[in-house]
Amino acid sequence: MKKLSLFIFCFIFWILLVWKLDRENIFVGVVISVFVTFLFGNLEENGSGRKIRFGYFLLFFARTFWSWIKSAFVQIYISVSPQIPAPENFEIKLRTSDAKSKAFLIMALNLSPNIIVTGEREGTLLINSLGRCEKSVKQDVEKLEKLIAKVIV
Repeated sequence: MKKLSLFIFCFIFWILLVWKLDRENIFVGVVISVFVTFLFGNLEENGSGRKIRFGYFLLFFARTFWSWIKSAFVQIYISVSPQIPAPENFEIKLRTSDAKSKAFLIMALNLSPNIIVTGEREGTLLINSLGRCEKSVKQDVEKLEKLIAKVIV
């Protein structure tokens, strides 16, 4: 019952937030409500371990949001600068094989400054980078993998 009430609350909150009742907003509201329900629906069940994972999720969310803000400013700078950096393409081997972890990692990397994940195949990410060397991108990927491993058990 807790999950159902959380889903209904999230969906109503979404509808009040967008204030339009069309198919697209209703579909997005359902998807977001399901995501929030699965993430936070059984928060009290697993004791202290769940709280620690919740803290790491908040840390992951804050880091991703900050990367998103930095990425926006970097893209503005690149678009107004007279010299556009040359793109670099490379592959990075992942330590994780979990599909959820890969999805979170790809989402976070695509929101990072000057990084676009163009594909994933057999445990490697195909990355396109503007003006960032492979070493710094690998360090970012390793940091995010460690953080995501603490969130998704």
